[in-house]
Amino acid sequence: GVGEASVDGVYRVDADVGGKASYLRKQDVDSAALQPRIAWSSAYERWELFSPGVLNSSVLYFNEAVSRTPPTGGWETYSGRLPAPALRYVEAEAEAGGGGATASGKGDFC
Repeated sequence: GVGEASVDGVYRVDADVGGKASYLRKQDVDSAALQPRIAWSSAYERWELFSPGVLNSSVLYFNEAVSRTPPTGGWETYSGRLPAPALRYVEAEAEAGGGGATASGKGDFC
């Protein structure tokens, strides 16, 4: 698990940010604006996990690995509670555009 329970869950590719896919937590809520997100920060050259509305939308966890997709390990706490998350890729559900997690970042992870 992760220290900030509100960001635990399965994330899916959502958009392109800074030339890398960003990921939005998959949830049964209409407003994507309120969902936790993992995205590359070009300004800080790191992956960041944050959740709008949690700690003033501050970065909760970060990872400075320069990679095409979010790394599975090595996440550090910024303003989130310990423990920092460990990610794992999971096979995407069989829906439109589905498929397994790949190096291109087109799969899901949790």
